Amino acid sequence: MKLLLSVILLLTIINFAYSAFVNVQRFDGECSSNVVTDGQYIEENFCDFDTTFSCSPDGNTIFVTEYDHRGDCKGRVQNVWNFTANTCATDRHNISMTASCVATYDIPSNSLVRFDYTGQCNSTTWKNDISNVFYNAVDVCTDSKDPNNQLSFNVICNSTTLTQQIFNAPGCNGTPSMSHTFPLESRCGWFSNSITICNN
Repeated sequence: MKLLLSVILLLTIINFAYSAFVNVQRFDGECSSNVVTDGQYIEENFCDFDTTFSCSPDGNTIFVTEYDHRGDCKGRVQNVWNFTANTCATDRHNISMTASCVATYDIPSNSLVRFDYTGQCNSTTWKNDISNVFYNAVDVCTDSKDPNNQLSFNVICNSTTLTQQIFNAPGCNGTPSMSHTFPLESRCGWFSNSITICNN
């Protein structure tokens, strides 16, 4: 029995020590709303515009480093902070979020998913080089935070396109007053490349 417990403890430590991604979830309002508007599985210490995330060896603490707005995380460090994994935190843009350290990513259903990867663009082995998996919940209504502008928004997608819809009232009810449709596509970029899919 002691041997079994020792093996389980060792595997747990190894899992945290070799966690490859930080799963960040952002909420509409407070974390207690349980409405996840978007999230990402970001490789530890990978630069996502001006922010990097990393984990303590035991996986219990998330470290965040925020840089100036150059976009490559090579400029001046503006802020370094940390918070306990799986608890609510607020970033410098006043957005509520939680985060945890994980060994791999798990794509949520009913979401628009963008895979960022390093290496050669449009390579057949792009899945081996994933650095960031960014996802947005689809067909979830988000109300405007501006009390003078009572709009609401949602995103829907299919295998070839995504559509952003804007409504003139809270709740995304009725016919949208405006909508924009874009093709889902692969992109070759300076820092990384991307492939976007609709995961219904």
